[in-house]
Amino acid sequence: EDFHLPITPIYVPVTLIRDGKVLWDELNDLGFDESWLKTQLETQEIFEYHSVFLAEWLENDGFFVQTY
Repeated sequence: EDFHLPITPIYVPVTLIRDGKVLWDELNDLGFDESWLKTQLETQEIFEYHSVFLAEWLENDGFFVQTY
């Protein structure tokens, strides 16, 4: 406040897939569904959940996925 800097929100990544297992509660809490998740994976040529080591969503940054 003293420096009159704009307040910038800080976001935390939300894990959607861990070790090949979809975390459905987190996906639903973000307002996404299975169709959205499949589309995100297919754009990166990933067609099976079990091939995903980690998938996260970060507001203002989007979808991140790391395969095995």
